[in-house]
Amino acid sequence: MRIVSIRELIQKRKTIVVLVSGAAGDIGYQLIFAIARGDMLGEDVAIELRLLEITSSMNALNGVQMEIEDCAFPLVKKVVATDNYRIAFKGIDLALLVGSVLLAPDMKRNDFLEVNAKFFQGQGEALDKYAKKGVKVLVAGDPSNANTLIVSHHAPSLPKTAFTCLTRLDQNRAKFQLAKHLRVRMSLIKKVAIWGNHSATLYPDSNHLVVINDEEEETIPDLDKKWVNYEFIPNVQRRDKKLITARKKSSAASVANAILEHIHDWLLGTPEGDWSNMGIISDGLLYNIPEGIVFSFPCICMDGAYFPVGELSINEDSTARLMTTLEELQHEKSFLFPYLPVVTTDVADVLDMVEKEPEFNFTDEEKSMISLFSIDNCILCADVGTVICMLGDNIYTDEVLQWVDKYDPEELGCITMETFRIMMSQIRRQIDVDGRPKPKDMTKLLVGTIISVQD
Repeated sequence: MRIVSIRELIQKRKTIVVLVSGAAGDIGYQLIFAIARGDMLGEDVAIELRLLEITSSMNALNGVQMEIEDCAFPLVKKVVATDNYRIAFKGIDLALLVGSVLLAPDMKRNDFLEVNAKFFQGQGEALDKYAKKGVKVLVAGDPSNANTLIVSHHAPSLPKTAFTCLTRLDQNRAKFQLAKHLRVRMSLIKKVAIWGNHSATLYPDSNHLVVINDEEEETIPDLDKKWVNYEFIPNVQRRDKKLITARKKSSAASVANAILEHIHDWLLGTPEGDWSNMGIISDGLLYNIPEGIVFSFPCICMDGAYFPVGELSINEDSTARLMTTLEELQHEKSFLFPYLPVVTTDVADVLDMVEKEPEFNFTDEEKSMISLFSIDNCILCADVGTVICMLGDNIYTDEVLQWVDKYDPEELGCITMETFRIMMSQIRRQIDVDGRPKPKDMTKLLVGTIISVQD
């Protein structure tokens, strides 16, 4: 069955089903009425609103629904307010995941990551189970890069290109700072790049900035490096903190505005001569950002797809800043390993993983053992320890076991050391007289052990 894209639906003037989570919150409240007016998809695109909240906020959400109904927006064909994932996610075209667990004053960053991982895991599973396969997902709830990683991982039937996170607010903040400093209109500022994590390590990059002059030509402004390094970059990075100090609350209207612009550009196209910054799941091909990291890139959107801007010149200072924010994202991903279980891994991926382990020089014969334990060319594997279990007769040495002991469960992945030891013990019992595991017994054993231990 052909997957119909949301862009096709817009072009055919079909009703677009839009989910907004955290719909009774400050951001959601600002966002919903703008969507209903047509500020996001246009004034000729009909909308069905699915408003999602936690159960304790349903009274407030019912009040929001009544207000929408009282506005009698001509574009709004239906409003559904619910705390039920099946009702909220069923058949949606667009998911705006705004709600998240807020950072408490005494909460550590890792605790913040963990509590939201649990929250967003369920939303990823709901997307996978109920949403249309052509759905597009924007994660705006902080920590947005980490939450995007969790949501996308738990929706494996959806393409990775279906998921983005919000860094448009950082782009807008950077543009304002530059326009103010250069004393020009905001609309004349083009090609500001936002790199990395939506956190204090994000990198607002003005090295590719152009300003449109009176003749509508691109010009390159001469920015003072001291101002850039000591005012511009810190002001953008710390804007959230300053705003909270001043307002005693987090951003709301500016976040809602950034969400509208993010979706508008993604579905309808980036304005000519400019960039749309968004967090995307890296394919590992650009700027030495590893595959699978949710990283903000400057992008150009067209025909309902995004394309990261390639071949930009990255100087030494920018490289260092990119590595700083990348290291933070890698640390967060490592911490979130327990919420990123691997169910199946293609045999080629397993072989590639083995190749990257410098402490083992596996022979071709040992590597070929992997194919003996495959099921439909897939193998149950969550870490190097599992691969070790599969490789044959001469691997159960003290050296190997000491190597495995160096890794704690988080570094190994979703198979913990306890699981590994259970598997190792049971696998040893399956080795036949000539020292080779029996393939059929091994596959059954691996499947049974992983399922029983994880349950």
